[in-house]
Amino acid sequence: MKFLKLIVSATFVVVVLATSPNSEKNADKMTIKCLKEINGLKSLLSPDEWDKPENISKVKWFSFCFNKKMGYMNDAGEFQKDAIRKSLSDSHGQKTIDNLLKKCAVKKATPEETAYHYQKCSRKFV
Repeated sequence: MKFLKLIVSATFVVVVLATSPNSEKNADKMTIKCLKEINGLKSLLSPDEWDKPENISKVKWFSFCFNKKMGYMNDAGEFQKDAIRKSLSDSHGQKTIDNLLKKCAVKKATPEETAYHYQKCSRKFV
C-alpha cells in the first residue's frame, strides 16, 4: 500500500514533465531512483509538502535529480529543451510547449533552484 501511495504521489509530481505513456513509465523509474539516493524522501512527493521551509532544500535536490535522469537538464543545470519538447509533444501543442519553456526554463542561482522553479512553474501549463 505504501508503494502504491508513493507511485500515485510521484506521478502527480512529475506528470508535468512526462505526459506520454513511455515518459510516464520512465518518470516512475527515475522518481524511485532519486528517492533511493536521498533516502526517505517519499513524504516530500506530496504537493502539500513542497513549499514547507523545512523541505525545500530536499525538494530542490529531488527536482534536479529527476530532471537530470529524465534528460531534461545536464549536470550543469542547463535545460535540454529538445528532450522536454519531445516528452511533451505527444500531448501538448507547440504553442503551449513554447510558452512553458519561455516562462519556466529559466536559469536560477543553482541547478537545484532552476529545477525546482521549472517543476513548480510548469504545472501552470500542462
